[in-house]
Amino acid sequence: MDSRSCYRETKYVEIWANLKEYNSQELNLKEATWHRKCYQEATHSGMIKRSKERYERELAGPNEQRRKTALPSTSQLTRSKTTPYDRDVCFFCDKAAGYREQLRTVSTKSAGKSLHDAIEITGNDKLRVKLSTAVDLKDAHVIDIKYHKKCWGNNVSTVLRRQSADTKPSEASIAAEIAAKIEFLTTTEIALKSGKVLIMSELQAAYDSILKENGVDNKICSRKVLKQLIQSEIEEVEFHKSKRVNESERVTIKATRDTAVQLSNQESDVNDAMKTLYDAALYLRKCINQSK
Repeated sequence: MDSRSCYRETKYVEIWANLKEYNSQELNLKEATWHRKCYQEATHSGMIKRSKERYERELAGPNEQRRKTALPSTSQLTRSKTTPYDRDVCFFCDKAAGYREQLRTVSTKSAGKSLHDAIEITGNDKLRVKLSTAVDLKDAHVIDIKYHKKCWGNNVSTVLRRQSADTKPSEASIAAEIAAKIEFLTTTEIALKSGKVLIMSELQAAYDSILKENGVDNKICSRKVLKQLIQSEIEEVEFHKSKRVNESERVTIKATRDTAVQLSNQESDVNDAMKTLYDAALYLRKCINQSK
């Protein structure tokens, strides 16, 4: 059944899909039965051989000698014109594992689908013919495809990433993003005019949240781009570097700058003073306990 299904005989592909999960003992326990004629047809060596030859002819393409008209100058790439598929080398570069280039194995259906999609995008006939060894072209882990991490990045990850970047967003997605920007800028401007000091890290988190709430998925806005957006849309906005290391910039507007920054610094000073008093209290308590 495995051999017949590999040669893409529809009937046996369906049968093998149901049987491959069971071994001979399990089939015996389930009292599996068959017709004698069906068994002979499925296991007949001559029919298996013809099925294999038919499958290989389909892979090789039409017979040129049977054509009455001349073929185009670009002939079809067949498996006989490519390097034979070897499971022990990289699927892409046909090289074995090295000291720093270990071979990895396609182990999930999602990875197999990514490989198939990348090959279809690039139109690489050489890789397409190799992949045709699998019964299901999107299920590459069945034939134990191996690859170098760098080769996979160049031939799959980069191709899919480029394709995703080239895909134009829909009108609904554009409208949702515009609505998210308006909501974010309006909320930010109201907060600044009320005298609040805003922090860039919190603004970035808020913007990402607003994007998701408006149905804009997989949209990442960098801190630099967000800062440019705020500068271009909110008048007299100002950015102040924090006195502490590794803290985000603070955002104010000119009209409320001095008061807002002063209040913010006072809050930081109060917090520092409280921490100092707390540490001192802990130290005194420790000394008292040791003296008892």
